[in-house]
Amino acid sequence: MKSWGINAVRVNGNEDCWLGINGVKSTYAGQNYVSAIVDYVNRINAHGMYAIFDLHHSAPGTQLATDQEPMADRDHSDAYWASVAATFKGNPAVLFDLYNEPYPDSNHDTTAAWTCVRDGGTCPGVPFTAAGSQEMLNAVRGAGATNVVLVGGPQYAGEVDHWTQYAPADPVHQLAASIHIYYDTPSSPEWAPCDYLSCWNDTMAPLASTTPIVIGEFGEHDCQSTLLDGTALSPNQPSLLDWADQHGISYLGWSWFTGNCAGEPALISNYDGTPTQFGAGVRAHYLRRAG
Repeated sequence: MKSWGINAVRVNGNEDCWLGINGVKSTYAGQNYVSAIVDYVNRINAHGMYAIFDLHHSAPGTQLATDQEPMADRDHSDAYWASVAATFKGNPAVLFDLYNEPYPDSNHDTTAAWTCVRDGGTCPGVPFTAAGSQEMLNAVRGAGATNVVLVGGPQYAGEVDHWTQYAPADPVHQLAASIHIYYDTPSSPEWAPCDYLSCWNDTMAPLASTTPIVIGEFGEHDCQSTLLDGTALSPNQPSLLDWADQHGISYLGWSWFTGNCAGEPALISNYDGTPTQFGAGVRAHYLRRAG
């Protein structure tokens, strides 16, 4: 990763594993899981890279956390963040991403969805009591952690159009907005709500003038980089990453694994760092950016 010019790594967290609940095997749960995560984060930091630790997998009650839910849950997510924050509060090179990809109100960009993302509770499209960003942030700050905290919006963290209005109140003013941007294929590029220039200019740029923005995930589902670098789009469409650089916006490619790009973008074809075609384009940009 370091040889690619990467300076931040996003690490996905599982609340059941971290808390050691709901029947997760002890080998992979509780202190064993926490110790493994802390060791990995320490190694990332030792290579001069920031670590962004998120809540990626969660589930209410006794349900095992094995998939994405529309929201965090009040049963466990606040306790997860209180414990995570207590663990990393002395390390400013660790950032917290409160919830990977909220999608309440049947994945719509509505007042109900934004209210749910912030306040939790009983929400449309969520079959359990949700934990909102405000209470999870309170858990982080209550543990004494002043680390930077990332907060995403609805539609799988695809929108930031009402982020300022619905951002949680942070007593230490250390918030950043998170957004995920994906393309599909050149013949049908649209995948995410904000994968086009007018959204960047009309929504992201004004927000970036007041609030740090992190594109927590970006990628192409055709395992190419022609959409990200703008060559397969209109001549008036710049590269997403070039545009982000011009506006001081950070970004992390999804993801460092040898997956099937048709299912989700993969940066590498081998864990020795051999890039896919998508990864080759991303690596070239990173190295140019690193100078």
